[in-house]
Amino acid sequence: MMKRNVMATIQRKRDLAESEYEKALGQVEIGDFPEETQEEKDVEEMMRSGKGSRMPAFISVITEGMFERTGIADPDLDSYRNGKIEFKDGSIVVVDYMHYKNGTAYDKATVIFLEGEMVKIQAETKLDIEAFKEEIGLTNLPDDAIINELNHGVEISIDPKFVDENIVKFPNEWD
Repeated sequence: MMKRNVMATIQRKRDLAESEYEKALGQVEIGDFPEETQEEKDVEEMMRSGKGSRMPAFISVITEGMFERTGIADPDLDSYRNGKIEFKDGSIVVVDYMHYKNGTAYDKATVIFLEGEMVKIQAETKLDIEAFKEEIGLTNLPDDAIINELNHGVEISIDPKFVDENIVKFPNEWD
């Protein structure tokens, strides 16, 4: 008898909970959802068709923390945390302008980080450009990245704004 009362109480509580849930949820109607944009329709169509994406390929992002695992800070050269770079157009950005040595892919490297992400690297390396990029994790660069082979290394401007020709003043020139 007691078991039936417990079961009946549990069932009543379940029914009450379901009833309250349905009241809270209310009826959902198709008009409650925004219409699909043309872009969303195009993406869905592209995905269903199996065709390649219009979206750009994944771009490699190297953070300062990731890069620091490839070598050590060079104590013989001054690095500038929160240093300023001035561009030809007069704009100024705050960057980390860092020097490293004895890396897995380089002997020496100067790296510029903007908001914690690498935007430029200049490195002395014995590796060819592709092997260097692979070793430091720059497997996919943006289409507008600029790569220059140097006498003893490579210079990669992931953000083309950071090519030397566009910079008026580096962090070490503000002192």
